[in-house]
Amino acid sequence: MCLGKELSEYQKRGIISAIKLGHTNSEISTTIGCSRSSVIRVWKSYELKKLPKKRTGRPQILDKRAREQLKYSIMENKETRCQTLSQIRLNFIKDTNKSISIQTIRIGLAQEGLRSCIPRLKPLISKSNKEKHLQWAFKIRQCNSQPSNIVQLEWWVKEEWDAIPVNYYRNLIKSMPCRVQAILEANGGQTKY
Repeated sequence: MCLGKELSEYQKRGIISAIKLGHTNSEISTTIGCSRSSVIRVWKSYELKKLPKKRTGRPQILDKRAREQLKYSIMENKETRCQTLSQIRLNFIKDTNKSISIQTIRIGLAQEGLRSCIPRLKPLISKSNKEKHLQWAFKIRQCNSQPSNIVQLEWWVKEEWDAIPVNYYRNLIKSMPCRVQAILEANGGQTKY
């Protein structure tokens, strides 16, 4: 049913022709897709020698062309794409001298396929995380690079040797008798060590 919709001139002429051919109001309303009262209203206005006037009302502020211009003005560059609706509204009013609401702009942009979204803020890196990351990167760089001479190799080996804690050596020395006993019991085979 076409309740609340304006009938086109083509539909109105179709209704008048169908009535002249002898079709009932019910048949016509079913075929056209409108109510019986609309068919009756169109016929009565034809009999009075005037077709019903087009509905009056407030014209849209954003017609198709205005919506396209609004979309283009927003998508023009990166700064305008990050504007809020209130900023877009103020720019539109400044450019066109037309008063418009934020809701009208939102609806118009939705009709043009644009939706609003808020860019996610990137977290700042704290000083301690920055230092840890730099240390890690430096360590990886050292691990990935190879020594260019024997002196550099010797220096790297000493650095790594000094980095081993003293308690690690002590624990190895203390556990040595147990390790030797386990090897003897396994006749040289695998042990838990």
